Amino acid sequence: MSDSSNKYDVVVFGATSFAGQLVCEYYLANYGASPPTFKWAVAARSESKLTALKERLASEIDSAASTLPTIVADSLDDEAVGGMVSQAKVIITTVGPYARYGSKLVAACSAAGVHYCDLTGESLWVRGLIEKHHEEAERTGAKIVPSCGFDSIPADVGTLMMVDYMRRTHGLSPDDVRYFFSASKGGVRQLSGGTIASVLDIFEQVWSGGKAITSKLADPLLLTATPGFGKAADPGGLGYDSMAKSWTASSVFASHDSKIVFRSAGLLGYPETFRYKEVRGFKGLLKGCFPAVFSTIATGIGGFLMFIPVTRNFIAKKFLPAPGEGPSKEVRDSGYFWIDFLASGRSEDGKDVVCRGKVGSDKGDCGYKETAKMLAECGLCLALDDLEYKKGGVLTTASAMGMPLVDRLNKAGMMFKILDE
Repeated sequence: MSDSSNKYDVVVFGATSFAGQLVCEYYLANYGASPPTFKWAVAARSESKLTALKERLASEIDSAASTLPTIVADSLDDEAVGGMVSQAKVIITTVGPYARYGSKLVAACSAAGVHYCDLTGESLWVRGLIEKHHEEAERTGAKIVPSCGFDSIPADVGTLMMVDYMRRTHGLSPDDVRYFFSASKGGVRQLSGGTIASVLDIFEQVWSGGKAITSKLADPLLLTATPGFGKAADPGGLGYDSMAKSWTASSVFASHDSKIVFRSAGLLGYPETFRYKEVRGFKGLLKGCFPAVFSTIATGIGGFLMFIPVTRNFIAKKFLPAPGEGPSKEVRDSGYFWIDFLASGRSEDGKDVVCRGKVGSDKGDCGYKETAKMLAECGLCLALDDLEYKKGGVLTTASAMGMPLVDRLNKAGMMFKILDE
């Protein structure tokens, strides 16, 4: 396990990237450059860009930003990455695509017992991390935690919230948890160049890998070593959910989210009867029908165009932002998102139990402002909080941090709430 005398509690790697700058802005605005409870530093491969970042932050947010410690490291340089890791208790990184730029950092953190958080949605890469580093990280105590943003905290930690409540209140674990992405505004529709690069990488893997890759990505249990979960994930799609009184359509986030949720299910001992469904939700028997149909058609056409290399490359060059670009501050600040959860199970006396919950925020968009908040608070949760799950490994937000992360995010202005209480 990492030495408690490490110089910094949290190092933000990729601090000069679009997402990395938002994490730094969040820390400065909410904790300051030199908070009394933790020490943090910024890291990137360009010293000049780090200097420019600190100057901007000092001018716009907090003059003390000019004193922030800096670390220069290239994600592909083993020695530089190792030197950065040796100074940290937790590394949070926004340097993606992670399959291209994250592997050396994970290897260094795993070997050194240093905790790690990122924003990946690259399921195949996470599978590789489990195969290569889970056992080593268990030995060293490193908590390697991918997907600490909108992919996949609302799904993973929201599901944990429902499971925890039903266990405490009703003495049972739910057999079924459903996630309805019911409303949003902001950056989820205006992706940054870095996010686009990661998405393009995934489509390229699918195209070049053929059926073997497609079948892996279609498997909700790809990241789960625990046997069971025979019914696994409901892939969702166009339909009407009578229990939620909502029309449904496929969610582009469901593929990766479901894999993370089922990894948590295995690590945390959810029952083998556990099922998970993630969809977009459109309320109203009549009102919700048309948008659900339109969403389904648009998602299908968009996915097809992005799958074909010629159209994918054309769209990327002509219409999509380059790395370093992203939605404006106005778009991020005016955004919001809301997710409805529905969990159900059966008590020992045969009674059906249904609970409802809500996750979201009206403080910013889900893809950038609130994702930066989630990643930043994950770093602090790993660095500072007394966590129930003591073992290391390639984990998830629900298994590594659990309900203390819910408390942190609620205090930070997000909502993780059981509606039945």
